[in-house]
Amino acid sequence: MFILATRKTILDTLAALLRDVGYEVVAERNRRRLVRQARYMSPDVLLVDLAHTNTEMLETCHAIQRRIRVPLVLIGSESDIPQMDSFREAFHVADEVIRPFENERLLDAIEKAFDETRWLEIGDVRLDRRLAVLETPRGAFHLRPKEFLLLELLMRHPGRLFTLGELAHRVWEWDEDYVNIDPDDEDPALRKKKYGTLYVHIRWLRKKLEANPNRPRYLHTVRGKGYVFEDRGAM
Repeated sequence: MFILATRKTILDTLAALLRDVGYEVVAERNRRRLVRQARYMSPDVLLVDLAHTNTEMLETCHAIQRRIRVPLVLIGSESDIPQMDSFREAFHVADEVIRPFENERLLDAIEKAFDETRWLEIGDVRLDRRLAVLETPRGAFHLRPKEFLLLELLMRHPGRLFTLGELAHRVWEWDEDYVNIDPDDEDPALRKKKYGTLYVHIRWLRKKLEANPNRPRYLHTVRGKGYVFEDRGAM
């Protein structure tokens, strides 16, 4: 979850509350840093506190939404309602929390937003992001932790090419300097050894996803580059 607020005391309070109940939180006052984080992470919810907000707040939300569609939860006072209207016109707002409020009211709003993003569905497969279960016409499959992270990332960005290095960085948290190498500059044998774990996980996913793993409908290889998830119809 991303939290955006202009006042440090509010930001710190919200982050502490949500971490205490188990949420993974990225909390920022700096617009550029938060937008940069959105390049590498896929937040489920964007929590925006409108206290002492400015035009940059709206611009930041636009920049994040251009990278990934994510529901917003807005926090504000009665005087912030006109701003809330502006946010509703521009984005999908899952809920609004008006000050003063009990913590339970905020947590309910966040849970509501998370429920909206529980399922990822493309073609005739869908991923339950809460239970890490992949549902296909051939049955349901529980995913290993890295299988889930890999598939979730690919399904949240259908049609996008992820390089081998990007996947290794975002799923296995490899160092960026190590993975940001053009695959064309690497020896194929060394590349195969370097990304062996990734290749194994792709193979496992295809066995669960695809009716015919050798002729995939969803999880496609861009040779020497990486992978794309998109429905290209029954093969």
